[in-house]
Amino acid sequence: MRRLVFVAPYALDATSRFVSAVAGLTGGDEAAVGLLSSDPVDRFPPAVRARLAGHYRIGDCLDPAELAAGVRALAGPLGGVDRLVAILENLQVPLAVVREELGEDGLGAEVATNFRDKAQMKTVFEQAGVPCARHRRVDDAAGAL
Repeated sequence: MRRLVFVAPYALDATSRFVSAVAGLTGGDEAAVGLLSSDPVDRFPPAVRARLAGHYRIGDCLDPAELAAGVRALAGPLGGVDRLVAILENLQVPLAVVREELGEDGLGAEVATNFRDKAQMKTVFEQAGVPCARHRRVDDAAGAL
C-alpha cells in the first residue's frame, strides 16, 4: 500500500474529486491518503473524508516549512510517507523543496522550478538542444516592446 500526502489548500469541487480518486485506488495500487490543507476537514465532502487516513491543517500550503511540518504530522497516522502529491501548479516548487528536505522521492526543487518558470524552462531546453520558441525575459513594458 502506498502512503500519500495529498496537498489540497482548499476544499474546491475539482480538488475534492482528485483527492477522492487517489484515495479510492484499488487493486495492487491501494493508497492510504493523508490530506494536508488550509481548510478544516469538515469542508471536504463526507465521501472524501471517509476515504482519508488522516488530515492536518496548516495556515499556508505554499510555505515549505508549514508543508514539512504537516507531512511530518501525517507520517505517524500513515505509517510513513511514500509520496507527496498536489494538482496545483503553484504547489510544485514548495512540495519539491519539502521532498528534498525530508528525503522523499519525486520531483526536486531545480526541476520543479524549471517547470514553473517558463523562461527558465525554455533556456534549459535550448541548452539541451530541444527546439522551442524564441523567448526573452522582460521586467517591464519597455523591455517587451
